[in-house]
This record gives sequence, C-alpha cells and structure tokens, in this order.
Amino acid sequence: MSDHQRLTAEELAAMRGRLSRATLGPWVYDEYGNVNGPDTGYGELRVATLQKCARHENLANGIFISTARTDMPRLLDEVDALIAAYNEQAEKIARYEALFEEIEAVDNDDYEDDYHEMKAIASSARQGG
Repeated sequence: MSDHQRLTAEELAAMRGRLSRATLGPWVYDEYGNVNGPDTGYGELRVATLQKCARHENLANGIFISTARTDMPRLLDEVDALIAAYNEQAEKIARYEALFEEIEAVDNDDYEDDYHEMKAIASSARQGG
C-alpha cells in the first residue's frame, strides 16, 4: 500500500496557476540542450537550457520538460474528470445507503402478513373461489 496522500483542491489550483503563468506551448527540446517555446514574433522563446551532463540524461530530461507543457493540462483535466466521476459515484452510494436504511426501518412483519394474505387470495382465485 502506498503512502500517497490525495491532492487537495488547493494543490490542484496551485498547479493550474503555475501552468497558466508558464510560457505557452508546445515546447520543443533541441539537440543543443534547449527547451524552446513557440515563436513569439521575435523568434523562438527559450524556456530552459539544460546543463551539460550525460547525453542520455539530457535527452530524457529535455523530453520530459518539453512535453510537460502539453501533458500537464491534459493530466489536470483528467484529474478533474476522475474527481467528478468519483463524487458522482459517492453521491449514488449515499443515496443507496439512505434507501437501505429506510428499507431496514420498515416493519417486515406487516409485509409478511400482506404476502400471506395475497397468496391465499391468489390460491382461492385459482380454485375458482
């Protein structure tokens, strides 16, 4: 079992805030270790430059950083959809639990007597009585 704590509404809002303040995307990682944003009319906007380290690390980090600008909005939208679906199911469960409580509160003896009376009437009707 994971020690993961669910994200709070405030944490999700903070992520959306950081995303809205970031340079528009998409971002692209180039062969020189730069993460560039779209052309703003004055050329591509440099979002980040990675320090020189192992080539595979730069490549992996550059791809991660450059795709974050388009991945994060989709991820946050998916989180919102999952929270909405979870809340909808939780409301249904609460309604079902309330119905079950109402059913349990009903005196079953009354229904049992009605059942036997209806069964006797049906039996009598089948016998032509």
